[in-house]
Amino acid sequence: MNSPSRESASGGFSLPEMAINIAIIGVLSAVGIVQLGTKSREAAARTKMENDVAVLNSAVAAYEGFGGNLEKIDSVELVLAKLKTVSSDRQASSVTGLSGRFVDLQIEVDYQTGEEAATSAPRVYWNGITKRFEVANSGSPGVKAFKLDEDAVKILTESRSHMVNYAVKSTWVWDYDEEGSHTTGSTGATTVATTDPDATDPGFELAKPPEKDLIRLKQPEFSIPGQKFLDGQFPSSIEVLNPNPPGTSDIVRNVDYGGWEEDYRPIPISPGTVVQAQAVPRDPTTYSPSAVATAEYGNLTNRQLSAPTIEFSAIRTSGVADSIQITIKDDNKLGSEIMYQIIPLAEHQTGGAPSNSDFQKYAGPLIFTRADFPEGLVVNAYARSTLPGITDSDLNSRTAR
Repeated sequence: MNSPSRESASGGFSLPEMAINIAIIGVLSAVGIVQLGTKSREAAARTKMENDVAVLNSAVAAYEGFGGNLEKIDSVELVLAKLKTVSSDRQASSVTGLSGRFVDLQIEVDYQTGEEAATSAPRVYWNGITKRFEVANSGSPGVKAFKLDEDAVKILTESRSHMVNYAVKSTWVWDYDEEGSHTTGSTGATTVATTDPDATDPGFELAKPPEKDLIRLKQPEFSIPGQKFLDGQFPSSIEVLNPNPPGTSDIVRNVDYGGWEEDYRPIPISPGTVVQAQAVPRDPTTYSPSAVATAEYGNLTNRQLSAPTIEFSAIRTSGVADSIQITIKDDNKLGSEIMYQIIPLAEHQTGGAPSNSDFQKYAGPLIFTRADFPEGLVVNAYARSTLPGITDSDLNSRTAR
């Protein structure tokens, strides 16, 4: 006789247990999706920024290749302003290459806040040495995005230098200049030859494109060229000089981009002062306005280098960490090199202030094992100035026990 079969002793999930498991899976999935989405957005933002920078650097290369000059330009905004210019009407008819603007007139920049700069978010800087835009993930507030602003449209003209121009002076196909300079009136200090047709009318004719056969007036000159001065050498005032024949022109000027006025008195200056001047003709049927001359005055001694940042890959040299990597970051863009020293913690606790002779020049990450400093170590580092008028940073120290 067959005995009745017994049901299996193993049971399935109850309805409440299944609901709890589904809820847990849902929470974990949501966390994973959020993290993945955040990383994707960060990667997309950096990729877009790198693409924007690549396009802008191509525009910079083309601008310089067709006579543009980016010497002494030290900010993203000033570079974009130069890329938005076009050759003057007189030059445009004779240049053999591109004479128009190299970027959209509506391009403007959006800077990071202090809080945004403290993160690893990508930002763009202008490197005045390599003459290229660069992307970084740390440092002072930089450009976080390039945007289009319809209200920012303003057309500027400038004179550019070309080795070969179509003929204006001769009967041959082109005019050739071995010096490679077809700009006119290029005397004075820190000169940017621009024409802004939208500028507020000061009562004078400012920088209209010269007509044919007119004599171009020479740029005004400054009694002291624009430059940066060492401590104790900064002048109290400068004068604007007119190099043109007497009676042919008047000088108009502005200070710190204020209103234009005809004034021949000395101009009081202080660090940061910017002076612009232009010669305007008294007889516009004979002479045309000069290019605008610009001089900037600064102080070399008002800057101290920022202290470097010291980072450890492991906080302790004992316990679970077998080794430690030390990285020292220089937050200064120019004019510095990092000096460091590493000493045992016990020696640091018993010794005095570190001697500069004990420091070495930092060349890259340093790695030490636990056996090298069994009781711990101290890293001292500072940024040493490599330029006159800039002082060394304060000392930064960090301890690993």
